[in-house]
Amino acid sequence: MDEPRPDYGYDIVVTTFDYKGDPSYRSGEVENCSIYIQLKATDTLRVLSDGDTISFPIKRQHAVYWKTETHPVYLVVYSVVDNAAYWLHMQPYLNAAKIPPESQKEVTVHLSKSNAITLAAIDAFRKTKQEVLDKIEGLHLYGQAT
Repeated sequence: MDEPRPDYGYDIVVTTFDYKGDPSYRSGEVENCSIYIQLKATDTLRVLSDGDTISFPIKRQHAVYWKTETHPVYLVVYSVVDNAAYWLHMQPYLNAAKIPPESQKEVTVHLSKSNAITLAAIDAFRKTKQEVLDKIEGLHLYGQAT
């Protein structure tokens, strides 16, 4: 993981590796494409009446930026009180949502408490990243594949 500085909407850039089954993780290959994560912490997690949906404000400018990002972007909201973190894959969410006009400085997004950060969630992030990379490679952006 890397921390980009200055922070322009991402707190962590994750690079993944394929260790090809090496249990010591000493050999392997870096994988193309990165995963971008924006971290937010709160003392007062706003949970809607269904008991599952978390309502969280983000900057409108970040929503606009993340919506068109090629690499997967995840918002991770950490609840200090619950000592738990929840994630939202931003591109599918924002593509289904209507971005408000520029006069509105914030966008409220909804995360599910069932999307807790776990090792399985990180594996799912990596799988999604690979699916995105496969689509990009299929476009042959730099000429035909040989």
